[in-house]
Amino acid sequence: MPPVSLSLSGLSMLSVHHLTKSYGILPVLQDITFNISAGERIGLIGPNGCGKSTLLRILAGLEKPDVGVVSFTRPGTRIGYLAQGFSLDPNLTLAEACASVSASALEASVADLAAALAVNPNDEALQSAYDAVLTQLSTFRPSPGNIPNPLGLAHLPPEQLVGQLSGGQKTRLMLARLLLDEPSLLLLDEPTNHLDIAMLEWLEDWLGNFPGAALIVSHDRTFLDRTVSGILDLDAATHSLRGYSGNYSAYIELFLHEREKQWEAYKDQEAEIRHMRQDINRTKQQSLHVERTTTSRQPGVRRIAKKVAKKALSREKKLHRYLESEERLEQPGESWQMKLDLSIPAHQSQNVLATDKLVVGYPGGEALLKNITMHIRP
Repeated sequence: MPPVSLSLSGLSMLSVHHLTKSYGILPVLQDITFNISAGERIGLIGPNGCGKSTLLRILAGLEKPDVGVVSFTRPGTRIGYLAQGFSLDPNLTLAEACASVSASALEASVADLAAALAVNPNDEALQSAYDAVLTQLSTFRPSPGNIPNPLGLAHLPPEQLVGQLSGGQKTRLMLARLLLDEPSLLLLDEPTNHLDIAMLEWLEDWLGNFPGAALIVSHDRTFLDRTVSGILDLDAATHSLRGYSGNYSAYIELFLHEREKQWEAYKDQEAEIRHMRQDINRTKQQSLHVERTTTSRQPGVRRIAKKVAKKALSREKKLHRYLESEERLEQPGESWQMKLDLSIPAHQSQNVLATDKLVVGYPGGEALLKNITMHIRP
């Protein structure tokens, strides 16, 4: 399978080659190959449980694939991974939760630059960068000022425990930790959970100006429409991946068009198979009728009937080979996309609620309400 690449520049930041993952005998990912470049924001979609979160965890280095290679083609690539749920120690203060990320980011930079210097010890630019980050790390002090204002957390007391935050505030905190880490590759698993409209709009704008790459798992099609430039569709049946250019609306339009063509081809094939079977059966019946209505004194007619029967048998074998071959189109499977029909059915009653001489009360007591007759309409 060729790499799925949505990049226009061709300068890949992340490359995934023939990645496969199973849990026991259950396959989750099968021969996954794709590339993502700096500046790209890609939506990863698929039904629940198809392996999207597993793929992100593998890319983040938290799980290992059974087969395949994940490579970051730019030195010093820093990953910002936002998982579903909240995994921070609830006893951390807000300031500690944010400051710890800045410190870890500096430590990671020192490690990356040290590794690069080991390969190129005479590179003056690398040496200068290493000295600068090392100095920054040695003088680092946790500060409440590390809490980003745009995320709506700066008004909270820095000593507030993260376990006391609301669901939306916890999501904002996890995003804040990513921002403070200054990642070059974002792996976001349902980043819009618990966010209000204002925060959603801020996140959309921020992603629009983010210079790195982002792989985003989300079921929010509006969010994907406004943020991504490509879609990776993970198929739950085949466990394989297919890439589409454009946002979610562009993807769904092309997906439905392709699905319609698949159904048309399948229906044409089934019609042709029915026609062939009918033709074979008709030919057999004709041959059998000739044999039954003629005698041995009509050898010429019977020879023709046998030739017709032989021809029908040949067609039947040919049809059987086709039905068993890979050329035959399988019936398209059901799509995981949700379809809602909000139109009013013709048989719907005009009344949402109707009562006729309703009496309300408790057993053994007087009625609280009597003779209530009403009609509530849409």
